[in-house]
Amino acid sequence: LYGTLDGSLGALVPMPEQVFRRLFALQAAMSSSPLVPRNAGLNPRAYRTATFHLPLQRQRQRNIADGALIWSYLKLDCLAQRQLARLIGTTPETIYQDLLDLDSVVFSRAL
Repeated sequence: LYGTLDGSLGALVPMPEQVFRRLFALQAAMSSSPLVPRNAGLNPRAYRTATFHLPLQRQRQRNIADGALIWSYLKLDCLAQRQLARLIGTTPETIYQDLLDLDSVVFSRAL
């Protein structure tokens, strides 16, 4: 659990690799899908990509999923949820269960 300069709270939570891969695939699908509304017309991937002023010795690792984008899945209508789930080869119910499990882990660690 961490706090940011603007007063927001965040959490880095370990999760099983299969869940991470599914949620990361969902994140990628949502980033490029016209089904997901954009905040101020910004691409979520480009908007949240860190910029570094010094050259990096290694490539950016893709080992953190964007929780804000993934949780916005629940705000989509049922048809969009079904299409995104089908796009990554799963069902909306599986994604719901992953998010419910993730939610319980976050809140159990925060208390």
